Amino acid sequence: MDCRKCQTATATPAKPGDLLFLFSDFTRAGEGVNYPMIYNAANFIPSISISGFNGLSVTPLNFDNFNRIFSWKDDFSKLIGSHNLKAGILAMRSRKNQDNVPAINGTFAFATSATNTSGNALADAVLGDFYTYTEAGGFRQGWYRFTQIEPYVQDDWKVNSRLTVNLGLRWAYMQPQYSALQNTSAFLPAYYDPAKAPQLVSSTGAIVAGTGNPYDGLVLGGSGFPATATGRVPVAADPAVLALFHGLPYGAMNTDWNTWAPRFGFAYDLTGHSNTVLRGGAGVFYERIEGNFVFSAVNNPPFIQQSTVYNGSVDNPSGGTLQTFPATINNSHSLDMKDPRTLNWSLGVQQKLSKDLMLDVAYVGSSAASLAYQDDINQLQPGTTQANPGINVNALRPYRGYADIYQYITGANFIYNSLQAQLKKQMKGGGLFNVAYTWSKARTDANAYNFQPMNSYNLRGDWGPSNYNRPQVLVLSYVYPLPFWKTGREWYKVALGGWQISGVTTLQSGLPFNVAISSDVAGTGISNQRPNVIGDWHGPTRTQYLLPAAFGQPAAGTFGNLGAYAIPYPFFNNWDAAMQKSFRVTEQVHADFRAEFFNFPNHLSYTALSTTVGSSTFGQVSGATDPRTMEFALRLTF
Repeated sequence: MDCRKCQTATATPAKPGDLLFLFSDFTRAGEGVNYPMIYNAANFIPSISISGFNGLSVTPLNFDNFNRIFSWKDDFSKLIGSHNLKAGILAMRSRKNQDNVPAINGTFAFATSATNTSGNALADAVLGDFYTYTEAGGFRQGWYRFTQIEPYVQDDWKVNSRLTVNLGLRWAYMQPQYSALQNTSAFLPAYYDPAKAPQLVSSTGAIVAGTGNPYDGLVLGGSGFPATATGRVPVAADPAVLALFHGLPYGAMNTDWNTWAPRFGFAYDLTGHSNTVLRGGAGVFYERIEGNFVFSAVNNPPFIQQSTVYNGSVDNPSGGTLQTFPATINNSHSLDMKDPRTLNWSLGVQQKLSKDLMLDVAYVGSSAASLAYQDDINQLQPGTTQANPGINVNALRPYRGYADIYQYITGANFIYNSLQAQLKKQMKGGGLFNVAYTWSKARTDANAYNFQPMNSYNLRGDWGPSNYNRPQVLVLSYVYPLPFWKTGREWYKVALGGWQISGVTTLQSGLPFNVAISSDVAGTGISNQRPNVIGDWHGPTRTQYLLPAAFGQPAAGTFGNLGAYAIPYPFFNNWDAAMQKSFRVTEQVHADFRAEFFNFPNHLSYTALSTTVGSSTFGQVSGATDPRTMEFALRLTF
């Protein structure tokens, strides 16, 4: 970097020393970069990537993101006989402004795939001959808003001295989040007209200039741009963009009104002596849809003004070959999204075994519906690329004129069932011993709000263990004051008495993970695919956890038979312990000493693997828990 604006000054005062002053100017003028730009939207130096080398990444503007939430809550309660009645309401208004800054400073990419390459990407960079140059015409801002109102009623009814019943009902109005500037778009298949799709060059997938409607199938929420969009949304007056308004709801998403959430619970003293208590309950809960489904929709056409030039020179970036390829819609959503719903239930018994020993055993379950995931609605059917050799993927897609179209849909499900047991023992002298055991199974077909199925036409093909499923978990915790030599002035009583030992031991099943193949064997245009399992996958050693010979490539045009998250990491265990002692140094000085040992047996549990079939390290352990760590602390109080 030519730091011609960096200055260094040295001064020699009375006492020897150096004074260093630095000033860095990362503008194009400050760094001597005088290449012309296409839109001239920023004066910062461009980003640079060179194939096979580390690149230079430049952020032209700081990310601006703030959220103001205005909330109002009111609760009312009244005792009427054996009923404790409650009612209330929660109202919220969210005002979140968030920038999205594209490559307004420009991005050069140097690679040997350029037609004007020297055969060496680094030499191309020295010569200034780029493969691609991308530049955007301005940054985008979303003014995201929503209103939420939740009234509720509840009755805690003490039926008699042994039975208490809890009844409740809640309803939630959750307005879908939208941009007040109406500058987020979505792709809705109902508005796509194949007759208006652009023509493509079959070998490259490039769009033939002057053909088709570039916004075919895109829609905007509302009925028009507000006055505040003038000067903030560059295309607010474009007739082709105004034609995307169809009177749809704000954000181009319907409101889910069916959000009734009843709750029921009870506690019953089986013996009347508080020794055995039966508890149970069930409830429905709703949550608003994750805001990220709309935050990045400002990057969709028609709001992104960006050009990509191929095979040119940095001296004249716009002089290269301007090619337009189908855009990827990374953030669309269906019109009829539902608010995610969770149903929780439990039934358990609490038994007092003695005055200081308690046993809890419960069945706990949960299910969820209308969970969000991202479907690629423009994915090819399996076998498409094999049946059409030499044809570019984009020329084969269902919605011609677009690349991948990632559509948020609320159609995924989740189920959890568990047996949970806990034994608590209070010991004399303040000690405590606790054992908790969980035997469970959690299954889902979408492990995140932006989960992308392997086959967008078969979400159920990804049904399997959730990525946080641990079938068995055993946790032991204890606090034990040593019972001997708590008092006395003899040196051995002072040194060895009065200590307290505590710790937590965790033994649990390993988390599940996915095994992947790196190529598009199924011929769908994307490569998030899994292999075939053809034998016992257990590796020969602890560090070679998977046996490579047990995995194979599926037949061309098909998916592998390995399920999602079907293989667990190795068994996990961790032992933490601590010792502490308080003692008096003098009449006015008190000391507390604590020694902590994390993973004190120094037993490593493996937490990461190489999971791509065909990799030279496939199946090998690549990460583990930290080794034994010891910490000592001494506190003096005076």
